Amino acid sequence: MLQKIRAEERAILAVITAVLLICIPYVFGGEVWDDRPLFELLRGTSFLDLWIQPVGGGAVGQGYYRPFSMMVLKVLGDVTLIHVAAIVFHLGAVFGIYKITEQNWAVAFLYGVHPLHSEMLGWASALPDVICSVLVVWTIYALNQDRFWSASLLFLIALFSKESAVLLLFCAIVLNKRSFVYLSFTLVLYGLMRIGATQSIGSANIFTFEVLQGLLWSYSSLVLPFPLTAVREVHVTPFWAVPVGMLVLIAAIWIARLRGAQERIGVILLMGGPLIAVPTIASSHMAAERYLCLSILGVSLLFGSLKIDFIRAWRLVLLMMIAVFPLHVSRGMAWQSSSAIFTSAVEVLPNSTYSWYLLGRACLEEQSYKEASKAFYKSLELPNSYPDSDVYLLESLVLDGQFQEALNVVEKGPKQGLTAQKIAWWARALAGVGEQKRALELFLMLRQEEGYDGPEWVEGWVKKLQNAEKN
Repeated sequence: MLQKIRAEERAILAVITAVLLICIPYVFGGEVWDDRPLFELLRGTSFLDLWIQPVGGGAVGQGYYRPFSMMVLKVLGDVTLIHVAAIVFHLGAVFGIYKITEQNWAVAFLYGVHPLHSEMLGWASALPDVICSVLVVWTIYALNQDRFWSASLLFLIALFSKESAVLLLFCAIVLNKRSFVYLSFTLVLYGLMRIGATQSIGSANIFTFEVLQGLLWSYSSLVLPFPLTAVREVHVTPFWAVPVGMLVLIAAIWIARLRGAQERIGVILLMGGPLIAVPTIASSHMAAERYLCLSILGVSLLFGSLKIDFIRAWRLVLLMMIAVFPLHVSRGMAWQSSSAIFTSAVEVLPNSTYSWYLLGRACLEEQSYKEASKAFYKSLELPNSYPDSDVYLLESLVLDGQFQEALNVVEKGPKQGLTAQKIAWWARALAGVGEQKRALELFLMLRQEEGYDGPEWVEGWVKKLQNAEKN
């Protein structure tokens, strides 16, 4: 008996060590994508406001009521500390799965090193997904132990971390009536607070063929997690993803049908993870890796009853580490900057309009104007171009001093219904080639009762051109 316990201890110690090893590359990640605006927003928001109002804007963003995870982000403040915290939470989830599956080290290992964790570990803004995952794991463990009050508290905190935790209510139905009752009352409490803060339950986007493609791509990624990219644009869903995704669903339902409650919970989490994100997939046209945080847990629970002897299987573990470690090192390097992550995105999905667009935005932010204009040109050449790609192309050309090229872009495009931003950069291009009078006419089109529409620098340029005209 003592020898068996020691073998189990060695197994979980080896698993934790392996998972920690693949997590190390993510510690060195920087502020990527929209990390900076989120952190600036959190610094200017009080702790109380995080609990009484949503964080974010827009139709979908208004539903982002995640006070607990936002509070953790605000307290940590530093991107390196956030990455370290994400690793700690991830290790907590791995150990929780080990406990749920009655010390199944193999399932805990597969969960811990899965390549789809790369976005959640590499992107600081994805910390809510990591927190939600670990809380969902330990809520299931508490329910299995009939610790209903502890489960209710963990469920509530999970909901306050990310709304995906609502799937636990469906899991409770599978377990027993008492679990469902406790979690139902907890969900009502959360719902009242959410409605009070956001004045809504969520978004109401409907299913489309694109969304269906995104869902099936997500499911297929659980077994074939390629290509690994931060920009999983549904317009360029790999041809094999739809049939493979359908096979994954059929296999998961079949396994759950033949086994017990744990496997049925696994199917609920596997299917429900991306389904919860349907409104965001529909509006952003992207099926992000982080939407699969609970689906990966679902896969682990599906195979939780399969026992493998660690002593006999250590060679297989070593082979898997050799396979996945380079992937995590590569993704860790990619998540060090916005230009790096979007450069890797266009390399694996060169026909992705959004990948080129976001690369252009990253280069623009880093003042690499020539590279930015190349990226925006490529984005506009592809189908489903992002709405304001042409405006950012103008901006990058003007800031790079390519005024005539910017005017050529304007000449080829529509002249009606132009935005204030586009008119402003058009005027800047005209001023750059010496057509100050025409540039001033365009700037004056942006005049309002108070100030000017468009970028904040418009008024300064108007004064500059007016002074030049007087002289």
